[in-house]
Amino acid sequence: MGASRSGYLNLHQGELGIAYVRAVASAAEVFVEDGGRFADLDGVDLSLFTRDAIGVVGSRRLHVQVKTWTGSPEGDTIPYDLKRKSYNDLRIAAPQVPRLLVLVLVPPDPSEWVTHTNEALLLRRCGYWLSLRGAPPTPNDAQVRVSVPRAQVFDVPTLRGLMAQLADGVQP
Repeated sequence: MGASRSGYLNLHQGELGIAYVRAVASAAEVFVEDGGRFADLDGVDLSLFTRDAIGVVGSRRLHVQVKTWTGSPEGDTIPYDLKRKSYNDLRIAAPQVPRLLVLVLVPPDPSEWVTHTNEALLLRRCGYWLSLRGAPPTPNDAQVRVSVPRAQVFDVPTLRGLMAQLADGVQP
């Protein structure tokens, strides 16, 4: 027996989050690589990188864990419950490659996710980023509530700025 409708809906919602990050990265002229099965075990959905003077081999990378949320945020932060493992994957203090959580807000109704015309493709809502690098360990067994600042929009200028910081040796 196949997955329930809600199981499929969650899968499709996750794919929309990945598509959002890919679209932003493409517009920012940043390369995107799927994390793959093994990276997914460590909470990496996508790797973002730029090309430097010696090519992609010496470029700075950023690992991204993408989550989606259908709630309606109020206030300056978005409360999001991460699984404990995801929290621990993201809080590593000195990762070889920095990691970010990108939380993409999507409407609850899939018919509202995408609108397109001959002139435009519109993905509804927005993505926000959070670095948990160096966050404290959690005593929680299952989930950890994090607060994602609404001021930290994951958009083209922000991604370019994050990649420039990495090139200067500054981790988000």
